[in-house]
Amino acid sequence: MTQIIDRQMIYAILKDVTGEEENNISDSSKLTQDLGIDSLQFVRLILEIEMKSQRKIFNVLSISKLETVGDLINECLKKGGIL
Repeated sequence: MTQIIDRQMIYAILKDVTGEEENNISDSSKLTQDLGIDSLQFVRLILEIEMKSQRKIFNVLSISKLETVGDLINECLKKGGIL
């Protein structure tokens, strides 16, 4: 059964992956520049989101376009995964 993943869950995953406090994360935060996400953390972020939602959300093309937290959330919205 697929789960709906919400904005708070995305922020919690980002906190876990980056070590940043949730109040330092916003939709406009850049994944690499502002949050310091490297390639391994990026893979972990994507996998955790897909594991929690129990569905495939991202593909190579969509991943290559992710620059901000807002981009990440919008991609999940396209797949019906965020409230």
